[in-house]
Amino acid sequence: MWKEEDAYYPLLRFLNEMETISTEVRAGTVDMQFAYSSHYEGITKNFVVYENAIKRFRRIYNSEDIFVEWQRLAEDWMNKRSAELLVRQKNDEKRTKQARRDSQIIRQRKI
Repeated sequence: MWKEEDAYYPLLRFLNEMETISTEVRAGTVDMQFAYSSHYEGITKNFVVYENAIKRFRRIYNSEDIFVEWQRLAEDWMNKRSAELLVRQKNDEKRTKQARRDSQIIRQRKI
């Protein structure tokens, strides 16, 4: 693939588009919450899928800065999502415990 222009250049264009979107988001030129809610999947999942290609481009061009804004945004958003899921899980656990207590109280009142 790396020697096939029909594959190489479309891939490079796609990766550059992801980098452009990430740069705009990180620079604050778009609403962060809107960007997060509408682009989270594309930014994070595509970064994971194309991470090896990104590493290859970094070796080819001898630069660790290639697609670095995309990497930073993807990592930030994945960390944010993990924190959100952890909070959601803790809240679910609290609701479950409260529901069990409420259920016990109701059963005790019936007796």
